[in-house]
Amino acid sequence: MNQPVAEASPRGRARIAGAFYLVNIVSGALALRLRGRLGVASLLVATACYLAVTFLFYGIFRPVNKSLSFTAALFSLVACALGALGPFHLVTIPSDGAGRSGLDDLYLTAPRPLRVAL
Repeated sequence: MNQPVAEASPRGRARIAGAFYLVNIVSGALALRLRGRLGVASLLVATACYLAVTFLFYGIFRPVNKSLSFTAALFSLVACALGALGPFHLVTIPSDGAGRSGLDDLYLTAPRPLRVAL
């Protein structure tokens, strides 16, 4: 009578990971558009969803290559930690000698929203 509960199939876990990935993309896009607390909250939701994607991908790819799957998960977890700490100014981005970081070029060349005065 006591039978072990069957694990979720890899296809089911992949679909769940895809759903979390979609929520990650949408909330990440919102985080770029929103300012203040809503932007930070949206970024933290995106980070939490990507943490779920990381653990699901690790479980899916572990049977294929355990060490490579672990390495990919480790890099992903470090990136999630750095991304989550960024808005709180707990992580600094290295800069060149002139005080410009590598992200300055991205922000300086990004298109500005069109504002129309009525």
